[in-house]
Amino acid sequence: MDEAKILGAMSTAELGKLFPVTLSGHDEAWVSVFRREANVLAPVLRGYEAAVHHVGSTSIPGIVAKPIIDILVEIKACRDEKALIDGIVATGYFYTPQQGHPERLHLMFVKGYSLQGMTFPGVHLHIRRWGDRDEVLFRDYLLRHDEARREYAALKTGLAERFHYDREAYTAGKSAFVRRIVDLAAAEQEDEAS
Repeated sequence: MDEAKILGAMSTAELGKLFPVTLSGHDEAWVSVFRREANVLAPVLRGYEAAVHHVGSTSIPGIVAKPIIDILVEIKACRDEKALIDGIVATGYFYTPQQGHPERLHLMFVKGYSLQGMTFPGVHLHIRRWGDRDEVLFRDYLLRHDEARREYAALKTGLAERFHYDREAYTAGKSAFVRRIVDLAAAEQEDEAS
């Protein structure tokens, strides 16, 4: 059995022990990792109308983050989902099927996870339909608003201490804050457009 299948068969608790929530200060090298990964993905995305974004806390200077580079790729049309998945897997990513809404494209891939633990930095790659970009709104709002950035950093720090071995609870603990900021960002964007 290969490593991806073993990791895929592990329980949430087992994964939490192997990959605890660990935060670190901002590292300028994260931008270089994003650029490297964008270059790796470019040949696979050729032929798609796509936009590649560095999102998540590693894209926001001055904030603590799990050293995992989050990449969002918006694509206008996905003609052959299997070919896209196979192309990305061929670059070294593991495909992690997502549960949820079949009408909403969300392909997720990861890099940096092994049976020995996380290699840093890891990468989470999200492929979504064009316009499904809440992470971009969230990032841009935090870049513009110091108080929101400080509040988010404090929330993350508290959750990481409380849920060190429970990534799902850590993520769930951020969801209300993230939703509030995305809503504020969307309202701000509408005000600027009018």
